Amino acid sequence: MDKQKVVFTQSEKLDFFIRRISELAQTDESGIRIEIEKDREEFFSKAKKSLEVETEAYIADARSKEDELIDKERSKRSLERRFELLRIREEFGRELYNKLSIKVKDFTKSEVYAEFLMNLAENAYRAAETGIFYISTDDMKYADAIKQRIYEKFGANAEILEESAIKLGGLRSCNDEGSVMINETLESRIERALAEIELDDIV
Repeated sequence: MDKQKVVFTQSEKLDFFIRRISELAQTDESGIRIEIEKDREEFFSKAKKSLEVETEAYIADARSKEDELIDKERSKRSLERRFELLRIREEFGRELYNKLSIKVKDFTKSEVYAEFLMNLAENAYRAAETGIFYISTDDMKYADAIKQRIYEKFGANAEILEESAIKLGGLRSCNDEGSVMINETLESRIERALAEIELDDIV
């Protein structure tokens, strides 16, 4: 049986062509929309990650700068505090030295000071075996008594010299070359006493 040939009119062909074009256009549009949505999601995902990285970097940098400023401020305040403590300690040391100097000066005017001075000379000679002593201007009145004590104890002649640098009292023993062997001035005794005081525990 012969197949009947289907013949389309020009109008039907045109309608079919238009429908096909429309179907293809819709297919392309859907694909394009999917592609655009995919690209959009990928773009925003990258943008979000980039923003997160930049934000973290900014926060880290801000924290680092803040920590640096805090450390600088801490160091500055710590240094200022140390300088202030040093100033207070020095002031306290001077005040304590002055108070001790007054007490020592009163001691040099007492009846027992002459014996104290001669004992210093005796001990200095015994330790250094030299009879050259330097004493203050005020203590030169004890020079003969010191010489007598050294002669009685050691059979040696002592030489007593005046030294204006010794203000409070006591004595300094030197060898023939002038090198200090024993320093028992009252000034040096005060300084040694202050050196043994822990000012950190006081101030």
